[in-house]
Amino acid sequence: MTFSFRAVGRSRSFLITIFLFAIGNTWSWLRHKIDPLCCDQEMTIGFPFPFHISGGIAGLESFYVLGLLLDIVLALTLAVLVTWIATALKKLS
Repeated sequence: MTFSFRAVGRSRSFLITIFLFAIGNTWSWLRHKIDPLCCDQEMTIGFPFPFHISGGIAGLESFYVLGLLLDIVLALTLAVLVTWIATALKKLS
């Protein structure tokens, strides 16, 4: 079976998978904005890997580039895998 990266960008399954990861990251940010933490707890943003941590008694503010890169790489890898599986199943039927 041949696989084209050009066709991946136009695939619905690719876009849906990327959209789900975007919703997960947005939810991890919104859950602290809608219901803010009290008592100086730490707030982590990022799904599935945190890339921003803030809060705490000392006012911690940390941005982790590795967490952001892992989120992006995982989302793209899973999106390509889902597209490949969807394409293979479509050709079988």
